[in-house]
Amino acid sequence: MTQTTTRAKGATTRNQTKDLQLLLQDENLQIHREEDWAALAEHVEVHKFLINRSIPWTITWDDAIFSWYENVYTPLNRAIDHWEVRSAFPERTRGQLYLAISTHWYYLQQSNPAVTADEAARDFSAQYGKGLARWFSRYL
Repeated sequence: MTQTTTRAKGATTRNQTKDLQLLLQDENLQIHREEDWAALAEHVEVHKFLINRSIPWTITWDDAIFSWYENVYTPLNRAIDHWEVRSAFPERTRGQLYLAISTHWYYLQQSNPAVTADEAARDFSAQYGKGLARWFSRYL
């Protein structure tokens, strides 16, 4: 099966994981576990699936990575930096925070589809963070 063939949700490959590692190596994600890279590849695969459902053609894996990076990862990463979320989780890397907050965002959207990346990052920090950053997030 080639990368341009539509795959069933959940069918990421080792090549996709390696593609992400190469493309995101300069992003300072500090991801070291293969299962975290596989989770990121799954995020891109789901993004690709959702896009392909809404357009009359099939986007490639590479196009899906670019779209995911621009439309999902970057806004959430900006929210993490803007709201000082990282200081509420000193033991977590940027990649671990992205994975945790994106999961939190998904569940928030189940009850309110309009929840933004900023709101998800602040809520995650307020609920699960440590120190002053947690307190600060609760009052924003």
